[in-house]
Amino acid sequence: MFEKIDCEKIAEVLEDSVEFATTHLKQDHYLPSNEGKDFVTIIPSSASFSLLGTMGEVLEFNDGGLLYEDNVNASTMRCNLIIGEKIVSGIDMSFQKLSMFSKETLFIDIKRSMLKLLPALSMAYTNMDRINVGRVYLAPKKEVTYIQDKPTFNKVPDEIGEYIENVSGDFYKMKNVFSCSISVINKVDFNIFVDKESKIIQYTPLLAISITIEYLDSNNEIVKNNVNEYYPGIPSIEEIEKLRRRCLDELELDEMYHDLLSGTYPVLLKPSASNVFFHEALAAHLLSATYITYDYSTIFKERIGEKISSLEGIDIIMDPGLKNGFGSYKYDHEGVLAKNVYLVKDGVIKNYLSDRSSQAMLEEIEKDNELVKQLMSVIEDDETLFEKYVEEHHLIRKFRNNKEKIKYLLEKWALDYMIKNVNVDESLHWRGHPERLTQESNGHSRVQSWSLDDDKDSRMIHSEARMSNLVVSHSDKNVKAKNLAKEMKNLCKESKLDFYLEVEALNGYVEPDTGLFVIDPHSIYKVYTDGKREYVKPGTFSLNLEDFLENIVSVGTNNEENRAFCGASSGFVPVGSMTPDMIVWNIPYQTVSTINIATDEEIIFLQHK
Repeated sequence: MFEKIDCEKIAEVLEDSVEFATTHLKQDHYLPSNEGKDFVTIIPSSASFSLLGTMGEVLEFNDGGLLYEDNVNASTMRCNLIIGEKIVSGIDMSFQKLSMFSKETLFIDIKRSMLKLLPALSMAYTNMDRINVGRVYLAPKKEVTYIQDKPTFNKVPDEIGEYIENVSGDFYKMKNVFSCSISVINKVDFNIFVDKESKIIQYTPLLAISITIEYLDSNNEIVKNNVNEYYPGIPSIEEIEKLRRRCLDELELDEMYHDLLSGTYPVLLKPSASNVFFHEALAAHLLSATYITYDYSTIFKERIGEKISSLEGIDIIMDPGLKNGFGSYKYDHEGVLAKNVYLVKDGVIKNYLSDRSSQAMLEEIEKDNELVKQLMSVIEDDETLFEKYVEEHHLIRKFRNNKEKIKYLLEKWALDYMIKNVNVDESLHWRGHPERLTQESNGHSRVQSWSLDDDKDSRMIHSEARMSNLVVSHSDKNVKAKNLAKEMKNLCKESKLDFYLEVEALNGYVEPDTGLFVIDPHSIYKVYTDGKREYVKPGTFSLNLEDFLENIVSVGTNNEENRAFCGASSGFVPVGSMTPDMIVWNIPYQTVSTINIATDEEIIFLQHK
């Protein structure tokens, strides 16, 4: 149980492991030279250990009964060893019952795993001076000790469990429902980070309820859908009742779907749907420094200071310190203090989300751009500097202009001698001088687990820049939320349109390389200018991001809270948001193309269940 897990003792073991790694983890490396054969002894200059664990219970209710109950107690650990500028990642260990390990046993296992890394140390040293071979530069981080008070783990009370069980039974008893399952995951996640400068222990309580219902709609089509909700602790019966009513509204169990042809329509995005836009198309991914520096997406690369006219008066903030925020935390998974970040301010792009590595790479880009400018001005005065300071084998003749030549030579580390002998700022030349990279990350390095099982194979996971709590704030330039529906009706009348679409959504995605943005709604209403409403079977909305931004008409001021999990290559992490509703003119809509008509046997089952 959770009370048996002593995180402070585990942190002591990890501190001993750091000491062992930086004093006893040695590897002799053969270093050939012109004068003979030399050996060097490689010792990591630093080490960090991060352990992510979870403890809790899982309850599964099905059609009015408790299907099973189980406990969760598992964790994963990652060790990073640093040699010069390079990180050697290893010692990925998984524990199914961490509380059963003694302090001595855990230390022995970690030491044994570290000794297996010795060949990797030699390889890292060999590759260190090669170009683009696993180079990772670390932006600095401050020394910190932070030990959060350990929370009490509360099991789901019997009366709450019985209420959820009855809810599953009530849904199943509806005449058109095939099945209803409700899963409850009640847990506490814990995060321990230790390196030479830091010791951090954090806890995050979480309870998730997922309701999945398979039913027959009034068009005789079989629909399977689910509704999720997340809580920072045990919810009350009133909160579960609110979720039950929301589930009825969203799944529209008794309402007939109306047809809507594929086409382009004016749309009123409710706060849940605008959250999908701000999350997927801007804040969580395309403004991630990880995506930008590794060229996963170049849409917002080097666009700091650029204004997005349709977002004038809008601030997009990432706030990991938001009180009771679902994505709140104090320190990220690299031990860096999480900061409040203005990604967009009054429509102007201000920052990217960063971890230590991507922040260092952003600084590299800034220094390179400034250095290129200075070298350009010097070489324009004397073209012979290339011949004087650059070796012929670099073949810079293949480049058409000096700027391309300089960028190529910087990448090849071939301008050191020139930089030292011409009138430019040598401090901008960070290559070989990692101490010149001084910017700290803004503390958004996050990961679900250090290893994940995928098709029965375990794979390593790396943390990356991820969102925390997304907050959209507004100025007086925006229309108030209570007037958006009225404004939408007026716009439709002016354009001689009979209706617009009102959309609720929790899911969507963006293609980082192309900027194609997709909303996958769970409910769509066709709203006529006379007030009549018709429920439309949800399809998908998709549009290029730049076109989407140009089609934004109004953004409301009444934010609503959303809690969810965000997925990326580093797994699923909890995120929160406070977003408004929004009018977007002319979004392409694609109707659902597959239909699952109930068979006679399935209808007989409903009649006699």
